[in-house]
Amino acid sequence: MKKPQTDVAYDYIKQQISSKFYFPGCRLVEEDLVRDTGVSRTSVRAALSRLRYEGIVEGTPNRGMMIKRFRREDIVNAFQIRQTLETGAFELAVRHITPEAIARMRQANRQMERLMENFSISEFVKYN
Repeated sequence: MKKPQTDVAYDYIKQQISSKFYFPGCRLVEEDLVRDTGVSRTSVRAALSRLRYEGIVEGTPNRGMMIKRFRREDIVNAFQIRQTLETGAFELAVRHITPEAIARMRQANRQMERLMENFSISEFVKYN
């Protein structure tokens, strides 16, 4: 099944942002995105609209879309939210842990220790 054009544009732009090809403050030129993705201008605009809704890009009158610059306060707030969520998740996990889960965690920890000898990011993600 063929991927919808809007998804092609969305995935491309998001990947370019994550790989640091596009950086905060960088202007996104629709014509370039149409050429790079091979999709229609309508699909590129829909993808940019989706990214704008997600807070990844922002529109500026007469300048088009650009990658959002985050303020220090935005980053601090994100970490505070993450801390709250992770603390809550940890508390739930402790209340519902089983001996089998503890055994799996011990096994994963042994794998992580072995990984330190020959580091691989994909293996790290797997055991983390």
